[in-house]
Amino acid sequence: MKKARERLKRKNIYLDEGKLKELREILNVNTNSEALREATEIVVSGKKISEAFERLRIRGTWGR
Repeated sequence: MKKARERLKRKNIYLDEGKLKELREILNVNTNSEALREATEIVVSGKKISEAFERLRIRGTWGR
């Protein structure tokens, strides 16, 4: 986990407490930091997957 910690950077941000609590519950994690890290990973991964599918669609190798 040391390498992952080396990439972390402390940020102070304002968030809706209710939405943050809901996010922790949805992701089944205990801390706000865990929730934000996991949600960020989900969004970034989802975007990369979406872009890959779009490239396949444009090349015509998807959906045949």
